[in-house]
Amino acid sequence: MRKRRGSSIVEVVMGAGLMMLITLGTMSLLVSGLRYATRTTSDLTMSTKNAQALRWISELSRGAMTATITNAGSQINFALPKDSAVTDAYTGEKEVAYPL
Repeated sequence: MRKRRGSSIVEVVMGAGLMMLITLGTMSLLVSGLRYATRTTSDLTMSTKNAQALRWISELSRGAMTATITNAGSQINFALPKDSAVTDAYTGEKEVAYPL
């Protein structure tokens, strides 16, 4: 009997089908991973902007001379000291005008 070399058409089709299923599964995992990565990035960006806004508001309110709460607690008014035209040589910030 002669030795058979090569593969039959059934083996080639089954191998190609198996590779197609593995490739489709891998691509599905890649696409879902990218979708969740995009969602996480947008959530982090939004959280960062909110944190920066809260930090700005808290720094502004710490320098206030007076604060009044109006509209049943839904609005806060701050009285800030006047800034002078002089800039601090070391920090680069505007100096507070005297008298307040």
